[in-house]
Amino acid sequence: MMVRNTVVSTCDALDPVFHDAQRDALWTWLQLEPDSHIHPHYFVVINEACVPVTVACFQRIQLEALKQQFQQVECFTESNFMYIRYKVGLLFKRLPGTDVWVTPKDMMFWARKLLQIHTMEELIDRFGYDFITSFHVDLNPLFMHNAFPKNTLAFNALKNAVLATDARYAHYFMDSLSAYARQLTPYHQIVQEPVQDGISPHFALRVPHVVVSYMSFLGCTQEDGIVCRQDVNAFDCCRFYTIRIKIKADGLVMFHPVQGDADETSLVGTVVHFGETLLQLEPFSIHVRTVPIKDQVIQLHFNKPPFRVIQHYLSAHTLSICLEQDHWASTGDKLCSFHGQKGVLRLMKTLPLLDERIQPDLLVNPYSLFRMTPGQILEGVTRGEGRDAQTVRNTDGQIVPDAKAFYAKTFYFPIAYWSSEHFYAPSECTMDKILHQAVKGRSRGGGMRLGNMELFNGLRGNGLAACFEEKFFEHGDRIPNEHNPTISLPKSVELVKEDARFFKCHLKYQANSSVIMRK
Repeated sequence: MMVRNTVVSTCDALDPVFHDAQRDALWTWLQLEPDSHIHPHYFVVINEACVPVTVACFQRIQLEALKQQFQQVECFTESNFMYIRYKVGLLFKRLPGTDVWVTPKDMMFWARKLLQIHTMEELIDRFGYDFITSFHVDLNPLFMHNAFPKNTLAFNALKNAVLATDARYAHYFMDSLSAYARQLTPYHQIVQEPVQDGISPHFALRVPHVVVSYMSFLGCTQEDGIVCRQDVNAFDCCRFYTIRIKIKADGLVMFHPVQGDADETSLVGTVVHFGETLLQLEPFSIHVRTVPIKDQVIQLHFNKPPFRVIQHYLSAHTLSICLEQDHWASTGDKLCSFHGQKGVLRLMKTLPLLDERIQPDLLVNPYSLFRMTPGQILEGVTRGEGRDAQTVRNTDGQIVPDAKAFYAKTFYFPIAYWSSEHFYAPSECTMDKILHQAVKGRSRGGGMRLGNMELFNGLRGNGLAACFEEKFFEHGDRIPNEHNPTISLPKSVELVKEDARFFKCHLKYQANSSVIMRK
């Protein structure tokens, strides 16, 4: 898909969980030879799959031929690792003087290999600063008015952004996407008109274009706080879950998924075994539980209803199930602009009325922009009909004297970071009324917030292990032990259990008496 000089890959080579890797064009071309030694020395990383290969196989793969055969493929080598990525959504530009298309990640590798350019400074001297920033400048032509870290943050946020707006497209690329917009709303506008080549219009980027007011509100002084009107549906989406279950059986195994639309039940489906030995299932997720019905019949339950079963793949040893779930924008979710102005969402029923007729969709603290991202203000003035409000009425309908506010239409997109997926050690503490985040300070009954200042000044200065031990164990909420309710454990134990289960480890906690009674 061409967007000015940028190509966005739309290849259909996906995760082999749902597709036959043996017939995939790229896998067939590579012809990997796995290394069976205990300590292999060479590896080929394809998307997220790391495959140990033999020395002969590693030396046989010619990346130049790979680039010629599959144009929109990111590939480079580092020491004894070879990285190949062919997911949808990668941004490519042609390296000047060559016929190779590169991404920001493999750009320097091919510049060294083909043009003998060894540093980023040499690349800028030859092709200009616009070349290395043009991967993002197509979406944000005002990048030069922002601090460089903010432009980098915006580019990284796009990797986790919820941008797909078509259910069929999202279902096809569900291994590369984690969510898609539920429906196109009046807020969704085309960011940049695509080239009329017969393909690009089908993949035009549509992002919510909302009215943002830059003003203080109810004492909200958090730089990363974004207040959203509750009836704005521009940030609602559908999410994907892929759950995997390890199967141990000696006969035919069948899976019967739940049919129909989502409801409040947690039942995913039923696994039936036609064999002699007992059916054994081992879920790879802590959110999946098994309920035996009979000796050879087991039900699977997912503890995050409601959901819909989209499709499943059953092999001899693994059952993979893809679930879809509606997600309504809620407090704690994250939004971001093309200028890297990322913030935490807070929903409210009503917002102040501007100029007697404009009720903004979002409220953002102005101090968060003037310091790092004045380009967003410039976008509102030049492209969003930005203006100063002459009158401001509060949520009670009363005019606020001498109130100052600037409002303009701005592109904001949701990030696949869901508040329901994260829980923190102090959940029962004093919360900020606007952002619903823990206030700072132990004396006020608040919680601990980890940012750059805390990371560098606190954790590195005083010791990471000691700080985590204090905050997650001594100051964290307590939960009763499942075997002995009289003993409470820190809530962080649940996090450790989930990680251990993912790495197929079994953790067993044993309570020992601190005082031994002598007879």
